[in-house]
Amino acid sequence: MVLEEDIASSKVPAGEFNSSDLEVGGVVVYRDRAEVKRLIRVSVKKGENDVVVNQLPSVVDPKSLRVEGEGDAIITDVIYQSKTNYDEKTKGDKKQYDKLQDEIKELVEKEKFLTFKLEVINKQRTILNKFAEQICKFSDSSKEEKADMSEILKSGSVDGVMGFLTAYQDKMSHLDEQWRVYDREKSTLTEQLNVLRKNAQDLNPTTVKDAKTNRCVCISLEAASDTDVVLALSYVVSNASWTPQYDLRVFSNDKTMKVLYYGLIKQSTGEDWLDAKLSLSTANPSIGGSVPELDVQLLKFKQPVTIMPKRNMRRGYNERSKNTSYMTTIGFEDIGLECLAMDDDGGGEDALRGLAQPVEITTTQVETNWTSVAFNIPRMATIPSDNTEHKVTVALVDLKPEFEYAIIPRMSSHTYLQAVVKNTSSYALLSGPANVFLDNNFVAKSSLKDVSPSEEFHCSLGVDPSIRLTTIPVKVLRGQSGLISKSVTVGYRHMFEVKNTKQEQVKVTLSEQLPLSTDERIKVHLNDPDVRKVNTPVNLPFGTVTLNSSNNLDWVVNIPTNTTQPITLTYSVEYPPGHVVQGLPKN
Repeated sequence: MVLEEDIASSKVPAGEFNSSDLEVGGVVVYRDRAEVKRLIRVSVKKGENDVVVNQLPSVVDPKSLRVEGEGDAIITDVIYQSKTNYDEKTKGDKKQYDKLQDEIKELVEKEKFLTFKLEVINKQRTILNKFAEQICKFSDSSKEEKADMSEILKSGSVDGVMGFLTAYQDKMSHLDEQWRVYDREKSTLTEQLNVLRKNAQDLNPTTVKDAKTNRCVCISLEAASDTDVVLALSYVVSNASWTPQYDLRVFSNDKTMKVLYYGLIKQSTGEDWLDAKLSLSTANPSIGGSVPELDVQLLKFKQPVTIMPKRNMRRGYNERSKNTSYMTTIGFEDIGLECLAMDDDGGGEDALRGLAQPVEITTTQVETNWTSVAFNIPRMATIPSDNTEHKVTVALVDLKPEFEYAIIPRMSSHTYLQAVVKNTSSYALLSGPANVFLDNNFVAKSSLKDVSPSEEFHCSLGVDPSIRLTTIPVKVLRGQSGLISKSVTVGYRHMFEVKNTKQEQVKVTLSEQLPLSTDERIKVHLNDPDVRKVNTPVNLPFGTVTLNSSNNLDWVVNIPTNTTQPITLTYSVEYPPGHVVQGLPKN
């Protein structure tokens, strides 16, 4: 593709359009941007024709422009241009702006000259001061140093020294006067430059309100005869995104879960998407697709730091190279302009159950690629450029959860109901907020992590008072052991009782900490339960217990109805006497 300063052609003008007036062929919304497809229906004459699309969004990525189509013609060239137009007042301001820029350039050169002169004076001052310091140190120098200094002051007489000091005073006074003159001139120039730059900023044609930038694309076509063609212009825009949101509805009687999967779309691209087919993609284009290269890790001794004397260096100026936007010319191909669409009513939350004929919810079709998933929503929708979230129903998923209870006595005395769910659908659930309902009652706000198809996830359903926890106070036994190298031993006994008052057996997971030593002098001995390996379940008469990678114990217990299950944890901590160990349980 070629970038031109002006789009001008002697070809037949087949048509000129504004981007926002064209029909939306489809929109693919990513997590941080969107790809918009606009359809151009135009009649072309035999020979070469130009189709111009004006007023592309300001957030368009010029390198993302693509042109496809249907019809008996060939695309010969595609040219993108960004041009700023001015009214009569702005044109006059631009002339004044250019004049101010010339004056600023001239004053900047003078300012650079004065800065250079001031630097020269400072260097001369430095040299004279260092020379004077050497003269003053001459009397305190060694014989060898005096011999070297005598080469500098060949006469070695007092008259020579006094003559130097007089010349030094005169020269320094002259330099000081010159420095003051140049410094005053530079200060005056700086004030003038600040005024000129402020005036130029007010007249800057790129910031004035009356200046309008037209981003347009010219598509050149060559036709063998008069014909009708349909072009599809695609481009990527920023300021568009979608985020997932969920309603998790759990029904305890039939042990089912309905996941209402929503997509919240918002965009402020500068143009509305009217009656568009929409697709929500899980792809993340902002992450590079290339595999990073792993460098060689080198080991070497650290070198001593050498302090070098400071040197004044003048910096050069690097001329900035202008970025040239370009496009790739693509020939005509047959394209099926299928995209996606959006359900703008978001689905009814209160009409899910209890109706003889539930309201049907339109859901998406799923397209799975190698690295992403696209949700094709079959209904047309309008998304205005208002940066407001618009809800679309992605899916209604029926799942079969298993219920279990979680107890963490150290953190809370409550028992929490959890649903353990396997994602048996073809939908990938992305991380996002979730509203949790239990038997049509709102119980909590939660969140989901990324869940792939066939992957298991947990969902907290709030506190259930029918499973009761009783925590018995910790028993502590203290003693000493060893004849020669004595040590302090403190034993701890934790006891918990979990009672099931429900009319059915329940599965309960109780988690408790086992202290982890960070010092070899502190030894922790686990006595009950007898667990030796990490992440290896050990069978108990009433369930299993596992020591996880966080050094916490997880008991998994099946408790029959109207039954109380005791759980015991016993361990001891051994350490040298005369030390205070932090982190031990309180009595």
